[in-house]
Amino acid sequence: MKDIFVPRKGLAQNVAFLAVLTAVEAVLSLVLSFFPLASLFVTIFLPSVSALAAILAEKKYLPVYVVGSSLLAVAFGLHDLASSLFYVVPAILSGALLGFFLSSRFDFGLAIFLSSLLNMGCAYLSLPISKALTGIDFVEFALDLLGISSMEGIKDLVPAFFFAYGTAGTALSSFFVIYLARRIGIEDGDERKWASFLVVALGLAFSIVSLSINTSSLAWSFLLGAMALLLTLLSLSSVIRHNPWWLYTLLVILEFGALFLFAFLSSGTQGKDGFAFLPVFFLPVGLFALVSLALPYLGQGPKMKGKA
Repeated sequence: MKDIFVPRKGLAQNVAFLAVLTAVEAVLSLVLSFFPLASLFVTIFLPSVSALAAILAEKKYLPVYVVGSSLLAVAFGLHDLASSLFYVVPAILSGALLGFFLSSRFDFGLAIFLSSLLNMGCAYLSLPISKALTGIDFVEFALDLLGISSMEGIKDLVPAFFFAYGTAGTALSSFFVIYLARRIGIEDGDERKWASFLVVALGLAFSIVSLSINTSSLAWSFLLGAMALLLTLLSLSSVIRHNPWWLYTLLVILEFGALFLFAFLSSGTQGKDGFAFLPVFFLPVGLFALVSLALPYLGQGPKMKGKA
């Protein structure tokens, strides 16, 4: 088994390896077309397969693999073309992007975020194609299936749902992918310094923008809030270290303040509208992460290991 998880060299090894992975994805697409309940398994497993290709195969073969595996997966899933376009193709593309970033020693957190965005974008693009080919509006179908299609303002949550869906598939498969990357000696690269700050800055920016537009555009507010939540969680992975006690004390105080601010802001809202103010809880965490990252450069915290 250990010979499976080794980088491929040369034309023969790469073609044989990628052919096997393409066949696996085609079979999974076929299974999904007959068993729709397998979508959760496919969402988790398929990105891992394509990420495996990006990590272990030579980069020059990756574009051909992505195009070929996507077309073959769609061909095998013609029985349920909408599912193939909505589940399979985005999973293949996002997994390949995640694997490419990690094999290029890109920051793990930023790679997960960008792959989630790609997954969401592909899922959105598949909607009009699926509707044109099958006459099925996936969003309406899903809302009817859940019995919430008549709920007021439910479509404001749809963009955030798509991002959460894309993030779930990427995040769950990334555990295996990151483990594999580290097993063959791939760690975060030199980009880690600026990328860590970028993840924190984007999280803070999205939180602020989400709060500022929640009265004018709930759909965008929920979407940016969902992105801010992911970025906030990813920023914590880079600052779980030994920090000064006063920084943790400040975080607790700010979070208590955020609790009262949330209660005040959401008191005049009804139903789901109050959730648009949830990003107030992300701001203290983002500030904590930003200060924690800055302390080593101010000579008041531990240096980032290997990133002097």
